[in-house]
Amino acid sequence: LLVNAQGQSRVEAAPLPPASAQPWQVQLAPHAMSAADDFIRHKTTHRQAYEAFKPQAPFMDTLLFNEAGELTEFTIGNVALRIEGRWLTPPLQAGLLGGVMRASLLAEGRIHEAPLTVSDLGRASDIALLNSVRGWVPVVLPQA
Repeated sequence: LLVNAQGQSRVEAAPLPPASAQPWQVQLAPHAMSAADDFIRHKTTHRQAYEAFKPQAPFMDTLLFNEAGELTEFTIGNVALRIEGRWLTPPLQAGLLGGVMRASLLAEGRIHEAPLTVSDLGRASDIALLNSVRGWVPVVLPQA
């Protein structure tokens, strides 16, 4: 559902790529994402902040981090790391879109908020991309 500045709305739909039985291969962003763009906190079609992080084949998505080295999100979903048996996701203060699936999993107690840094990737036994349309997507980060 898209709504313009005049309050007019329209509905758009597009097919998703086929689901894969294999974990997605993702990449770590080459540099920090600037916190200057407030649009990252809202679900919007204004996605210029993400353009510099568009994944290149064979990667399905890019994991972002802020200028303090804290993990934030993927370009199309939230991130969760399993560390010492607990699934953790960055807090909103790190600079990310809260996400419907993330909020639901937090409310259910299946994931927990905790500050996560790029160095925490090496401690993670598993990584997941969370997206309310695609679901819980296991991912592999070759650099981790």
